[in-house]
Amino acid sequence: MDNGFKTGLFGFRKRQVISYLEQQKSEHNSELGACQADAERLERDKTELETALNQFKNQCEELSLQKAALISQKDELSDALQKSEEQRMALEAELERRSADTDALKTALAAVTDECKELRAEYEKSVSQSGKSVAALESANRELAKQLEQSRELAAGTERENARLKQQISMFQLKNKLKTDPVRTILSYVRKK
Repeated sequence: MDNGFKTGLFGFRKRQVISYLEQQKSEHNSELGACQADAERLERDKTELETALNQFKNQCEELSLQKAALISQKDELSDALQKSEEQRMALEAELERRSADTDALKTALAAVTDECKELRAEYEKSVSQSGKSVAALESANRELAKQLEQSRELAAGTERENARLKQQISMFQLKNKLKTDPVRTILSYVRKK
């Protein structure tokens, strides 16, 4: 519509002005309705976004709690791993000490065996020289045989103890491997079998 109003005798024509005002009102109402619809849509979007933001905040809080729990669990596992490593090292030291004791017992056993051989030789020599000292030599021979048997039992017990300590060390090593990489450890153990 042409906005130029035709003038009448006493000013503008009334119908044209009223028509123009009604048209402006209609356009304004249309724009107002569109703005209200946009405002309602924006309000819904805002509500949805606030809901999503609250959900994200809750998820962030949950993840923070999970992270803290995982860090705590990691610290506990690190402490347990360190204690296991210390126990393994202590067992290895004990095994070395026992191995040294076993070696010393083997050396002592060899010395006793040599002494027994020498005494047996002397015994046989004495038997051939004199029949009187046979009983004394047999007694000494029995005593040396007892000592030899005791030394062998002691050495066997020490070797059993060493085997037990080696088994404990291997179990600690297996546990440590399971804590660091359980899948690889289990697979390597299965492959060995």
